[in-house]
Amino acid sequence: MHRVTGTAQGRMWSMVLKVVQDPATIGLDFIGSYPGHYNYWQREPLLHAAGFFQGLPDAFSYPRGLGVVRPTTQQTWLWLEDVPDDGSPWDHGRLADAAYRAGRFHGSYLVDAVLPDLPCLTTPFLRSWVSTTTSGLLPYLTDPADTDVYWARPEVAALRVASADHRLRELLARLEPHFRLLDRMPRTLNHRDLWPTNLLYAGDGRPTLIDWGLASIGPVGEELVQLQWHPAEHGLRTPLAMPYLEGLRDSGWAGEKQTVSYSLAVSFAARVGTLLLVLLHYMPVKSKGPSRDLAQADGLISCTTADRVEPLAPRPQRDRRGRSPRHGPHGASDRQRTCLKTPRGGRNSSSATLTGCSSRRRWASRRR
Repeated sequence: MHRVTGTAQGRMWSMVLKVVQDPATIGLDFIGSYPGHYNYWQREPLLHAAGFFQGLPDAFSYPRGLGVVRPTTQQTWLWLEDVPDDGSPWDHGRLADAAYRAGRFHGSYLVDAVLPDLPCLTTPFLRSWVSTTTSGLLPYLTDPADTDVYWARPEVAALRVASADHRLRELLARLEPHFRLLDRMPRTLNHRDLWPTNLLYAGDGRPTLIDWGLASIGPVGEELVQLQWHPAEHGLRTPLAMPYLEGLRDSGWAGEKQTVSYSLAVSFAARVGTLLLVLLHYMPVKSKGPSRDLAQADGLISCTTADRVEPLAPRPQRDRRGRSPRHGPHGASDRQRTCLKTPRGGRNSSSATLTGCSSRRRWASRRR
């Protein structure tokens, strides 16, 4: 990233040059060379070249693209306007404002805005992120012998997470059913890197949302994890679910609160739980013991375990006879047909709740 400045006709000017490179040339495995990767290296230049930022919801301002240049096949130059920032410290009010604006932004796509039809935005983000991040840790998630050895390491045992480790491993091993359920949630456009560094406040008070390299279409509520997590690392703990829901309501969305709670819980569990495993695995053995931040792992794990997430999952409702349809711990069984109940006023809302309808249809067919 470079800031280019100069003078023309007695006036100062500045632009931002963002240079993105093919990951094969720089050896970074967390950057992808194909559109299905959560961190596809060409995503942001492609968005600017496609005119993506024209007509986005007015909850935020957006960086103006000044040109896309490809000097070589392994490198792309993205020229952007230099967006000012007032430099004010983040506080609870600013965090709540950002969450409210995110709710309005997402709600626009749940009510009347049309989701963009671009291949680089169809990435199943959480799946791709977890798969990439845990690629070197898969034995610890799949082989019982290896997981026992892993959690018995002195530096890991020193964190006092023995009471929660089995629940964390169980949850991470069972993420896919949760991902499949998230696939049926109302869909919106997610920035995926929504945190203070990418929100620049200046001028009229409407922040400019920059750095769209991780953007993708996904479930409502999933976005809030980044905005909640990063300030909390620095002691700024502000509940953001309520201002986010207020923004959704003000956009006209009338879906269920549980939909948002569940998406947020699964995203938090997947991202924080995965990061904990990575940190614990790569943490060096130190004579002074684990760092203060990692010593709080027990509290974090208690927020990411299955008993915190699974009760929030939408369940099939009872049929007319008051019977609860058969379903497993993660939703409807393979034998049961499940239909989707769409919330009022949502063209991109795949579902807000699951409602078991196979038994009702069988009952109606017998009546005929």
